[in-house]
Order: sequence, then C-alpha cells, then structure tokens
Amino acid sequence: MSDALINNVVHSIRKKLSAPAAASRSRRKRSISEPSLLWTPGQTLRISFVDPTEDDVKKAIFAAASEWLEYANLRFERVDDEDAAAEIRISTNGPEDASFSLLGTQSMQQEGASMLIGCPPGHDLFEHTVLHEFGHALGLHHEHQHPEADIPWDLEALRSLIRGILADEGVPDEEIEDKMEAELADNFLPMPQENLNVLPYDPESIMHYAVLQTHTQGDYETGLNLRLSEKDKQAARTLYPGK
Repeated sequence: MSDALINNVVHSIRKKLSAPAAASRSRRKRSISEPSLLWTPGQTLRISFVDPTEDDVKKAIFAAASEWLEYANLRFERVDDEDAAAEIRISTNGPEDASFSLLGTQSMQQEGASMLIGCPPGHDLFEHTVLHEFGHALGLHHEHQHPEADIPWDLEALRSLIRGILADEGVPDEEIEDKMEAELADNFLPMPQENLNVLPYDPESIMHYAVLQTHTQGDYETGLNLRLSEKDKQAARTLYPGK
C-alpha cells in the first residue's frame, strides 16, 4: 500500500528545500478544529484555480467538494482563474501521490495556492482526496492526530524511511534532519487538546489517514476511509450551524 502521509511529508520537505521562502507555510493539521481558523457560518467561499486546469477537472473537483455543503452551512462559488482574493485557491500541478491544503482562514494570510490536488478525476482516490483536502479548507485537522487517537507510531522507522527516500535523491543528511522533525510533528504526532473544538475520536473519519503496520509498534494498523463518516457530518453541522 502506498503511504500518502509519507508521500506528503517527502513532497513538503522537497518544496522547502527547493524554495526556502515557502517553508513559512504553516499547516498544522488535526479533526478537531481551531475556532480561530473557521469561516463564518453562511459564508460563500470563492474557489479559484491558480494554474491551467481543464474545465472538466474543475467541475469534478467542485462536485466532489460540494458533498460537505450538505452538512455545513457554507456555499462554494467558482470564480475566475488566478483570483488572489479567493478563499480557496487550487493548484492541480503536482504529483499524483501528494496533496495538501492550508487550514481554514490560513489561506487568507498567505499568497499563492492554498490547496494542491494532484490526484486526477477517475483515479480510485480522487473523491477521497478532494473531500479530505476540503475538510482541511473548512478548518478540520487530521483525525489520526486527535488527542485521544493514541496511535503507537514507530518514529525511528518513519525517520529511517524518510531519510532513505531523500538520500536516494541526493539530499544531504543535515538538510533532511533539519526539516524532518517538524514534518513528523505536523503530520503524525498527536495535538494537545487546548484551544480546540474536539469531538470524540473517529477512526472512520475522512480526515484519518491509513496507518500501516510497518510504521507502528506492535500489531496496529487501520485502512483508508473513502467517504464522509457520520461524525464528519456531525462536525460540519457543529462547526457551521444553520444548514
């Protein structure tokens, strides 16, 4: 099984090494959400594409993302390409196995794309990828980083894997070490509960990545969730009431 978390960590480290100015982009994620990152219930979020994208791809992304609107009191509106004022700015120019999104209102504090969706329509994980990244855009963090998740990560195994991938690409060890710990904290480790809106831990959440047994201590693994769970829907209703 391909590990999307590792792919995203490696992709993020590559970007930071090639463009240090982009390293200030903060995207700490956890289901859970931070009140300061939420949009206003009833708000219209404008969606713009920041690089050349076929219209059918734009429509597919918009349609998949709109499932959140069945539960959250928000609206989406497609606007012209390269609209720097749009709340959600999507790039589709990236590797198929990597994706990201800034959290909620973070997108209004930084320039450029706020979301990357490299996975194309027709791919088995397209809808999953869009729903997951738009969950972040609505302010939801990674569920596997829930304070109650208690996942027994094997951090040494993760470090070894990341070092191996980047070393094979010729990245010096000292540069890998400098970026790796922050990425592990941002993508794997649990988040303290203070200042969060926290619903009970939901292993079925769309915001929960698959956990591979080779990355944990003992006999622990979880599969990948492809659809919104009942608690995802509850979270959307709770954070954006009035639907």
